[in-house]
Amino acid sequence: MTTDPALQLAVAAKVQAIGVRRLAKDAGVSPATVSLIARGVYPALADGRAIALLRKHLAPPPIECPVLGAITPERCRQLSTRPSGVPGPTVQALMARCPTCPRRCR
Repeated sequence: MTTDPALQLAVAAKVQAIGVRRLAKDAGVSPATVSLIARGVYPALADGRAIALLRKHLAPPPIECPVLGAITPERCRQLSTRPSGVPGPTVQALMARCPTCPRRCR
C-alpha cells in the first residue's frame, strides 16, 4: 500500500516548494492524491493515471542534444560519460560533440 519511494520524495519536495493544491492543479490530479503520495500511503495500484500524470509533471525538462535531439538529462549523462566502443555514425557524432557541448550533463 505504499508509493514508489523516489516518487514520494519528489512529490514531497515539490509540495514543500509550491504546496499541495498548486501541484495537484498543475499535474491534473486531486489534492488528496498528491497528499497521499507525499505521505507514502497512496494505494500504488489504485490509479495508474494519477501516478503517470505526477511522474510526467515532475520529470526534468528534456535537453536539446545537437546529435540526438530532445533527450532526458539522465540519458545525456549516460552518453557523455560512457567509454567509447565500436563507433557507428551516431557514436562517432556523439564522441565528437559531447566533450564541447554547452548542455552536457556531468
